[in-house]
This record gives sequence, C-alpha cells and structure tokens, in this order.
Amino acid sequence: MVTRRLLVTSFGIALLLCLGSQAWAAKLFTARVTLDRSYAVSLAPGNAVTGRAVFGQRFIDIEQVCFSFEFTGDLLDPSDSLQIDLRTSPQYTSGFENVGGTAQSNRTLCLVKGTQAQAIALFKDGQQAFELSMVSGTVSISKLAVTLTGTVVAPTHVGSLAHTGTTWLDLTEVALILLTIGCATRFIAGVWQT
Repeated sequence: MVTRRLLVTSFGIALLLCLGSQAWAAKLFTARVTLDRSYAVSLAPGNAVTGRAVFGQRFIDIEQVCFSFEFTGDLLDPSDSLQIDLRTSPQYTSGFENVGGTAQSNRTLCLVKGTQAQAIALFKDGQQAFELSMVSGTVSISKLAVTLTGTVVAPTHVGSLAHTGTTWLDLTEVALILLTIGCATRFIAGVWQT
C-alpha cells in the first residue's frame, strides 16, 4: 500500500510541476486595437489619432510591448517622424524617425523591460490608450498590431479553442505532458515490482 501511495503522490507532484511550468511561462499576446478613425488613417503634424490596445487579461510581468505599423500609399519617407503617446499621467512618449534614404512600408517600435519598464508596466491591466501623431512628414497607416510578451496573472480558458490570443495551455502540450507522465509511471511501477 505504501508503494501505491508513493506512486500516486509522485504522479501528482509531476503533474503539478509540468502544468505549473507551462502556466507561468511568458507568451506572446496580440491586442485588439481600435482607433477613433477607420484604417488607412492619414497622419500629418497636428492631426493625431487616438486608440486603445486591449489584451483581455492582466499580466504579472511584461518583457516587451511592440507596435507594428504597415503604411500604404503615403509611406514613412526619409525624415518622417511618428510619435506614440501613452495616454497616462505622467505622460510617456516614444516614437521613431526614418533616417534612411528610402521610404518604408512597415516599421515596428518595441518598448522593452530593461529600458522602458515604467512604460510597459502601464499595460499590466491588459489595456492601454495611446495617441499617434506625426512630428514631421505624413503617413497613411493601413494596419497597426500591438503585441505583448508577458506572463498572465491567472490562467484563463485552459485549452480553449474559442479564446482569442494565446491559450494558457495548448492541447498538444497537455497531450505530451500526459504521455510523459504515463511513461514515467509505467517505468516507476516496473522498477518497484522487481
């Protein structure tokens, strides 16, 4: 009876360790982005657009937040400069400028934990308002994606296929964990019987 109890306890600990390591790993999440104007937004100095990125869950840790832009028609020309203002108090502003010699059809700006910890901490509640404006030049934004690499406060929708964004545990990960535990259990039971 002691060996069976030890086997069940070992199985439970292994399961918790496997599930726990997956639950708290940093994953990539994509926000639902809304702008106060429809896409193909044209920006010029003095002509800002506001928006909101909503991730739908809270985070305990964030490694980075990235704003990925696609421009069509009016591209990011040399010396064009776009500014992102996170709508907070105190105000946090970041941005980029095309310092190259050719127009750019896409550009990504990432706020990282090491240098912009206060800015990315604003996203821990799972949403953040922002304003886009041009310091110089003009662009036409056809697509904006906001992504976040972080760890959720509490897992939601375990293995759910209906959940938008990244699931807490992917169904294939669960299958591999259960297969590994099954093999380990058979091995341990075989060793104890000999």
